[in-house]
Amino acid sequence: MSTNLEWQTIDPRFPIGPYASPGNVAAAERRDAIATLEGLPCHLRDAVEGLDESQLDTLYREDGWTVRQVVHHVADSHMNAFIRLRRALTEDWPEISPYDEWERGFKHAKMGPMTIEASTLLYAWHSRHHVAHITHLRKKKGWK
Repeated sequence: MSTNLEWQTIDPRFPIGPYASPGNVAAAERRDAIATLEGLPCHLRDAVEGLDESQLDTLYREDGWTVRQVVHHVADSHMNAFIRLRRALTEDWPEISPYDEWERGFKHAKMGPMTIEASTLLYAWHSRHHVAHITHLRKKKGWK
């Protein structure tokens, strides 16, 4: 856990450091990235647990988004990235639909106390729903 003094030296735009392309990705790095994505909904819920509406509507940095907007941005960003990748892999001439993440983030703020659960539970329910399809089929077919 970082101290308050350590936090003050971190660039709030890049709290885990600026992005650096990993180049060739080894199998272990892919597994780590997948584990990070698997834990994301729980980590988001933990990060915002107990915050009141005023705290959720606090900017995480000057000229940045509110905590609430950041949570919704993660869901928007992942959904858009998935659709873009899926289209790139399955269509001959995929059209990449742009979206204005800043505009969308500000629309979330104007919606008032929109629950963060709308974004974090999306992962949990949708994932469990389709995992159940597969695991029930495996059981039904006797697959190991």
